[in-house]
Amino acid sequence: MIDPSKPIKAADLLNDLDAIYDIGQNYILLSDSSLNESFLKMIALINLLDERSWEVAGISHSGNGMTMYTMMRRITKAKN
Repeated sequence: MIDPSKPIKAADLLNDLDAIYDIGQNYILLSDSSLNESFLKMIALINLLDERSWEVAGISHSGNGMTMYTMMRRITKAKN
């Protein structure tokens, strides 16, 4: 189960992409770690979420550059 109150690991959401439809929040924070700073899982997830009416609201990284954070915003408001 995805917990949207915490940063969601990109790999976890990629493994269960349908979980995005269960999230009632309009903003979620994603995280991805990469030793070589490629962040392939995050990039793949951003593209998949774009197809599902989400857009990037902001991107940041940790001081050592090994963790990337992406704030995603739902384009169409969730109906709670």
